[in-house]
Amino acid sequence: MITIIIASTGTDRIAKEIAKKLGLSFSKLQTTKFPDGEIDVSFGKDLKGKDVFIVQNFQNTKDLTLNDKIMETLFAIYTAKDLKAKRVYLIAPYFPYFRSDKRFRAGECVSIKVMNKLFEGCDKIFCVDPHLHRIKNIKNALNNGIEINLDEPIVEYLKKKKIVKPIFVGPDGESLQWVVNVAKAFKQKPVVALKERKNAREVEVTLPKIKTAKGRDLIIIDDIISTGHTIIENIKQLKKYEPRKIYVIGIHGLFVEGALSKIKKHCVVASTNTLDNKAEKIDVSGHIAKIVRENL
Repeated sequence: MITIIIASTGTDRIAKEIAKKLGLSFSKLQTTKFPDGEIDVSFGKDLKGKDVFIVQNFQNTKDLTLNDKIMETLFAIYTAKDLKAKRVYLIAPYFPYFRSDKRFRAGECVSIKVMNKLFEGCDKIFCVDPHLHRIKNIKNALNNGIEINLDEPIVEYLKKKKIVKPIFVGPDGESLQWVVNVAKAFKQKPVVALKERKNAREVEVTLPKIKTAKGRDLIIIDDIISTGHTIIENIKQLKKYEPRKIYVIGIHGLFVEGALSKIKKHCVVASTNTLDNKAEKIDVSGHIAKIVRENL
């Protein structure tokens, strides 16, 4: 069976690395955006009888917004099916619209339910560390979803840095599921902050007291770093302990509104390469390829 990796807009680098690790051929989706905003996609090749992997991280680019990329991906999935591909898979280093996993206010959209219906045309969706909270099993969010957890490459990165007597910090309650597994690899229990969100750009953070943190490395781990306000509030409180060094690990580094430069003033920032950014220090393509291979 011929299998091919197709890179959607802006995913060339990680898609090429995944293809290389899997030993598969690589191609790029041809996407055009018309002046009125409509999108047209083309594979430019015969897909009949092939297994097709579409790589999409839904990151804003110069030409396409996140929402444009949803249409790009849906068009690609259903076009591949129409072209008689045997199976169509989506590899999503970052998958959006998991925030609304229930109806918080009367009349509100539960976005993940809509995404589940839209993407049911995929045979499988490989989601890298999806932003799940109240839903614990990805199958209850995406019927065809397979979760790829990045604890392993993050632990490998930290071991190479030779961190000193680390203390692991979750910047809010939602981060616990990510920080706890990495801390466990170092035989530690994490410290987790309480966060009260005032609005999209203002948060209030309360950290429990930390004993004997002076001269030690403090490791903050979060799945999504967007505006960086939560991280910065944590750093302000952690600095009073006079740590040797503060590391911030972001699984998905969105870094909007100049967040990266603001955070870098205070600490070492390392992101995975699920999204393109200037803090990419943790290559996860090999780990993604391994999990994909195990689930075929």
